[in-house]
Amino acid sequence: MLFKRALTAIFLLPAVIFIVLQKNNDIFVFSLMFVLVLAIQEYCNLILLKNVLIKITYALTLLLAFYFLNKQSIYFMPSWVLTILVLSSLWWLLNIYLIVSFPKHSEYWHKKLALRLIIGFFVFIPMLISLAAIHRINSGALILLLSLVWATDCGGYFFGRAFGKNKLCPNVSPGKTIEGVLGGVFLSLVVVNFYLFFITESPTIKDYFYFNTLSIIIVVASVVGDLLESIFKRLVNAKDSGNLLPGHGGVFDRIDSLTAAAPCFFLLYVFIT
Repeated sequence: MLFKRALTAIFLLPAVIFIVLQKNNDIFVFSLMFVLVLAIQEYCNLILLKNVLIKITYALTLLLAFYFLNKQSIYFMPSWVLTILVLSSLWWLLNIYLIVSFPKHSEYWHKKLALRLIIGFFVFIPMLISLAAIHRINSGALILLLSLVWATDCGGYFFGRAFGKNKLCPNVSPGKTIEGVLGGVFLSLVVVNFYLFFITESPTIKDYFYFNTLSIIIVVASVVGDLLESIFKRLVNAKDSGNLLPGHGGVFDRIDSLTAAAPCFFLLYVFIT
């Protein structure tokens, strides 16, 4: 399992960095659209949406929504696009309650098709808008976001396996531990301080305080995004969202942390720095 995970990362990581570092934002946006198509397919399976026509219609709707909203935010950030991102952040705060109280309430919203489709919009579209906007503004900031999410994932995996004893949310994800989350916090702080010391020009004490706080918030958001996807998998007794990426599961499994972390990072980084 670890060998497959590492091997997939060796091939996947350079490709992701190459695309992120492309100056042409259109290339990055179309790459996001490709990822969205794959993730939607897996999401539809998790919410038990089997009708092919509805699947295609849903995928096209989300693709068009992302394309339109992204175009609107290229030269300015309309108030309603910003409203979607703010509502998304508030929606993720609500998800903390759904995660902590699981399985309470889950059967209700999981059986309502319209509600599941709306949830899919808030899972994917704010993330994609945020990633595209961050890429336009500063690809280095996007690398920082991805590095923080990867550090959270690696810390959770390795520290959890080595030291994990206290379950974080056993009803949702039995394998995730408090020690693993703390390991993610530790690695993310290492990453963000490396970024400040070696990449940022003349960082101040205020910069260190702000970015270290940002790092911890992104870890929390990453964990929440991961746990929400775990709820979907738990409700259909699925280990992974798919099997496209050996050792990692599906595409949705790889971007679940970003679904919450990207909008949060965008609002905190772009509108405060």
